Amino acid sequence: MEKYICPRHDIELLKKDACPKCLEIINSVVPDAQADRLEELKFWCEEPRILTVNIGNLLERVEKLMGRPVWDLELAHPEDLIHELETNQKINFDRVLDKIKDFAPNATMIPLIVEENNE
Repeated sequence: MEKYICPRHDIELLKKDACPKCLEIINSVVPDAQADRLEELKFWCEEPRILTVNIGNLLERVEKLMGRPVWDLELAHPEDLIHELETNQKINFDRVLDKIKDFAPNATMIPLIVEENNE
């Protein structure tokens, strides 16, 4: 089987396996301090950009770090997420739609807003 080395922890793993040290971070308590959340976001998003955990787990963690829902396509431009957290300026839904247009300029978008009834 093919192997890889986690660039963050220098651990050799099978390609199908997540890095156990990265999983510890993913499953840990999210830091309260903005500076700590920013440091972790940079840990996940800056070079080397090698996925060492399940993408769903990473996306869920990034959402917790950001304090808002994050679309997976936003991970393609992590500098925007980093800037948002650095400046503490939450982007609005229109900006997220603009990002989608950047990726697929000829696509037809039909946004759906789902309201939950918590009765």
